[in-house]
Amino acid sequence: MSKVLFFGFDTNNLRNDRICRLALILEEDGEKVYEKSWLVNPETPFSALRTAEHGISEETVKEAPLFPEVWKEVRNDFESSLLAGHNVFADMLVLDRLFRNYDIDEAAFTYTDTMIRAGQMPYGTASFGLKSLCQVYGVEMDKAAGCNGTVRSLRSLWHVFDDQLPFDIHDEHTYWFGNVFSKEDEGITERALLDLDGILFGIASDGVVLPDELTAVEDWHDEYAWKKESPGFRTAYAVLRGIFDTGTITDRARFAIHNLAYRYSERKYTSPAFIMRVLRGIVQGIMSDRKISEDEIIPLRQWLHQNDDLKNHYTFASFLNLVESVLDENMLSREDSKELLTLFDHFTDPVGSRLSSGNVPVKGKKIAITGDFVIGTHAFVREKILQSGGIFCEELEKDTAILIVGSHVAMNWSEGEYGETVKEALAMQEEGNPILILGEAEVF
Repeated sequence: MSKVLFFGFDTNNLRNDRICRLALILEEDGEKVYEKSWLVNPETPFSALRTAEHGISEETVKEAPLFPEVWKEVRNDFESSLLAGHNVFADMLVLDRLFRNYDIDEAAFTYTDTMIRAGQMPYGTASFGLKSLCQVYGVEMDKAAGCNGTVRSLRSLWHVFDDQLPFDIHDEHTYWFGNVFSKEDEGITERALLDLDGILFGIASDGVVLPDELTAVEDWHDEYAWKKESPGFRTAYAVLRGIFDTGTITDRARFAIHNLAYRYSERKYTSPAFIMRVLRGIVQGIMSDRKISEDEIIPLRQWLHQNDDLKNHYTFASFLNLVESVLDENMLSREDSKELLTLFDHFTDPVGSRLSSGNVPVKGKKIAITGDFVIGTHAFVREKILQSGGIFCEELEKDTAILIVGSHVAMNWSEGEYGETVKEALAMQEEGNPILILGEAEVF
């Protein structure tokens, strides 16, 4: 453990597959060797939410180096040091996607995690968020923007932990790169083409293609750029070149992508999971300019009725019922549009739109859990809930106040295909039950 590299980064989008800033502090034998940060041009559009979090925009990084250039400078320190971070598994998922996007070959990194170590400290805490842990252990949070301040605070907290409970070999963990993508690669062409099929339908459904609406197509183009020479993608990218050159989506382009998606998914195209995938793309296309018109909703209703075999699917039914409700009125009101956008956001970004923010008190509340947790086993989480004064319940009940979702599950929520416990909690919310669905970082 002679070299420890404290690291953190800011991402520019909600997919968390690119970064716009990297911050590092390297120390050797307890002495700081350097502290440095880099702005990074992610080559993909910025989410307004991410810019609000860290203040970095496309304008800020337009002259910044690309990630491969920065990686050449820092690679040796990453490979030769023990990495230290907070909730490191989430960071490794970002790196995994970055390496894949830029064809960078890394096998594995060894790391230590202050979030995991917090659960081993002598006195407990009600929260495992970095800010809360710093408050508990008397570490002043650095006020520098974004990951710069986070890394400094992380380093201070790590040393407090090391003083109270010295680091040993059992605090080391290994992340093997490529494991995430070995699962994602199964059917990735099918799912990607279904997404694109839906996106083009959603954008062109009202017969008008605005420049802002093409951002959804650009996002798809950037997300799968690493696959563009693969079978299926090669044809799709040729169609996209025509769309970008003309700024329009012709019927011929739509049919070409639709037929391509159908060919790759074969008979599975009509399965519930694949239909929901197309719906996800349609929603992305419709809301790409953050505006919803009646001319876009009418084709969506027609599509929903064509696929109403899924009317018992919770998410599908939510779409169908709301679309029918708003179209029963004479015109689409501002309130109707807002309600539709909220539903669409819940569907395309279930984690960001559903989870509450900030540390939530659990004392006296009935709490259930689901999924795999970064901080420990279910038994460990149950004990933490009880120590905090919460009332643990093995399954959801009518008066359950909070469902806590483990980070390893929350990271994989997509296209409305949640686990059964989360589905049940979402249904309870729709029925008027005020149950909160929280990620572990929001509670611990």
